[in-house]
Amino acid sequence: MEENKDISSVKDVTNLLNQTRWCKHCNSKYFKADFSNWTSGNAAIDECIQESQLAAERHEHVLEWIDYAKFTFIRKVDFSINKEAYWEDGYVINWNSESNKWNRSGRQRVKLITNYCEKYLTSSILKSELELVKYNPSNRLIYGLTRDPESKNYVVIEKLVELCPSCNEKWISLRWCRGCYSNRFKSERSNWTSGDSNIDEFIYETQITAEFPEQALEWIPEIRLSELKQIGRGGYGTVFKAYSKVGRIRKWNSKTNKWDRDEPMWVALKYITEKENSIAELLKEVIALHKCLKINLYSLDCYGITRHPETKKYLIVMRFVEEGDLRAYLSANFANSTWVDRLDRLWSIAIDLRSLHAAKLVHRDLHAGNMLFGKNRRNFISDLGLACEDGQTMNGSLKGVIPYVAPEVLACKPHTKATDIYSFGIAMWECTSCQPPFHNMAFGPDLVYDIYCGLRPPVIKGTPESYVQLMKQCWDPDPEKRPTASFLAKTLVQWIIIISKDASDHLTDNDIIIRNQFKLAEEERKKNPFPVVPYFELKTHPLAHYTSRVISRITESRQFDLKLKYAGIKEINVKI
Repeated sequence: MEENKDISSVKDVTNLLNQTRWCKHCNSKYFKADFSNWTSGNAAIDECIQESQLAAERHEHVLEWIDYAKFTFIRKVDFSINKEAYWEDGYVINWNSESNKWNRSGRQRVKLITNYCEKYLTSSILKSELELVKYNPSNRLIYGLTRDPESKNYVVIEKLVELCPSCNEKWISLRWCRGCYSNRFKSERSNWTSGDSNIDEFIYETQITAEFPEQALEWIPEIRLSELKQIGRGGYGTVFKAYSKVGRIRKWNSKTNKWDRDEPMWVALKYITEKENSIAELLKEVIALHKCLKINLYSLDCYGITRHPETKKYLIVMRFVEEGDLRAYLSANFANSTWVDRLDRLWSIAIDLRSLHAAKLVHRDLHAGNMLFGKNRRNFISDLGLACEDGQTMNGSLKGVIPYVAPEVLACKPHTKATDIYSFGIAMWECTSCQPPFHNMAFGPDLVYDIYCGLRPPVIKGTPESYVQLMKQCWDPDPEKRPTASFLAKTLVQWIIIISKDASDHLTDNDIIIRNQFKLAEEERKKNPFPVVPYFELKTHPLAHYTSRVISRITESRQFDLKLKYAGIKEINVKI
């Protein structure tokens, strides 16, 4: 009897080994044979997934592209844009030579996360995951990627545990337990105050509803900041740079009984100027920034609110962006900026604009001065203080930078998503010229009238025709004909992929046309890096202002007169 038990035990162990054994050499062949049967639609994502499969030494090292149809019982998570679901097949375990397919874990409960920006999926999120499981396979968090068929957003498939062992609440993410951490924030609530109840309430709300550390803001005491220095002043705000001695919260450390944090870092501080109710205006901007972080964790980081140590004015604490705004970046880098680099920068801005619009907001003041460029190709849209809901009629005067304001807004129409797209089109032009638009003209009623009647910056010689067409589509006088931010992001990344492909790669006829256009433009750029006079040699009109200020709208009677004057003229160009 004992002998039979031993035999049975040996069989069990043998079966277990057969179920879990992993041959890297064999399995890489099985994965490779399947490469032609799937694609994410993004070359960088495909490459990252394929590399994980070919290099996998255990099943935990494997990332997969999963058809969205494989998920069932999909439901939205409270306080979130993310979803819970069941993955019916489950993750790969090993190859079954009898059935000639993968053995899988079976039904798994997962979280479908859309907060991660697709631009940084391969360089940040997936790279970090692969490094983690390489040394700690039991800590695996991510199974792979899919794509939401409605939103078209890329979705990270993350492990989901039914209940948190500590607080017994639903464990929405293994990275951040909202149950545990909201209780932690509640216990700390009496330890801080900004001195303003509205600010306190908002900060506290972000903490107890956060799904990720990036979404939990803090009241940051002045004592944490040093080396404060003013670095800029815009139409409605003053910006400072400071050194934060304490980094952002990452997770609770039960051993030290305190928060683990990022390293100390430089931050930007913004003060809302010239407002009767500056606290309300400051909160309006912080709320808009936080809404974007709820959509996309790679939007401009907002860490919280603090006070100026001397004036005691409230300040927004944000990421410090090293390379400055679009104009500063172009001025320093235009001669060496390839077309792929320019497209990559614009792609980031289009993604941020898409997040803003997904949050049901319109920027209302988008221009080169609030398109910020940082390290590691982290680029952002800033200055959301004027942001409003799509189509919302705003009382008071019109504010902005005239060349970036859509013609319909100049004619008293409300701001819409399409008006932001117009502004993006002007930024596209600035990326081809290394000049601010209409720099040799006075910014006054005459320029406003001309833009309303069709004036646009002249196309720079050597600009790829596909780029020109998209740019002109953005600044079309008819808002209905302008593309969406999603379309811009999709088109720009497609161009980057096409240009970056080897000549031997499969390309459609249209891909080849686009590739050749940018290849020719790149050759011309190398011969003449500055197609026009660059920023640092430019003389601007004394009345050309590139910070936001009040703009006089065109009255209805004046609109009628202008339509008669310019009847039949479809487009006006100006020399530079």
